[in-house]
Amino acid sequence: MWTDAAGEPPATMLSVGHGTPKAAESLAMLTLAEHNEPPDTGFLVRAQKEVINKTKFDLFLTLEYQIFQNAKRKKEEEIELSRLRRLKHKSVFRVRMLIAVAAGLALIAPMLIMTLHPSKITSLATASIFIVLVAVVLAYTMEDAQNKDIVGATAAYAAVLVVFVGTGTGTGSGGS
Repeated sequence: MWTDAAGEPPATMLSVGHGTPKAAESLAMLTLAEHNEPPDTGFLVRAQKEVINKTKFDLFLTLEYQIFQNAKRKKEEEIELSRLRRLKHKSVFRVRMLIAVAAGLALIAPMLIMTLHPSKITSLATASIFIVLVAVVLAYTMEDAQNKDIVGATAAYAAVLVVFVGTGTGTGSGGS
């Protein structure tokens, strides 16, 4: 191992992590060989210091690059998460809009039929068909609902239609 004037290894060699002094010594020897310098000059110590400093700088740059990459990856993940949230929001909005339109049509369609064809049989048949249809649609679409929830929603819908049937002015044949 190379030593300084006091016979001790240079302080820079002692302060560097495991294996680096040997690498620094080897690289310094190569540098000396390239410059045709004898190994007993102060050039070796300077070359070792230069190699160790370059190694430290390279390590610093590597760590800085890793920190930069981690920050960049985190930012990209945040952007992707934000994009996914927007897509989910749009998807939820579309589903809710479809449900709102379907619910509106489920009320308006039977009322139009009962108003345009004002007989008791038409009103009762229309109400019955739409109540069964809404019950089937609710049973199919309400996956997380309990049975009592589907029965309650169907009963509420039926109550609205029955009120409309009861207040209608049916004068057609087949009535009472």
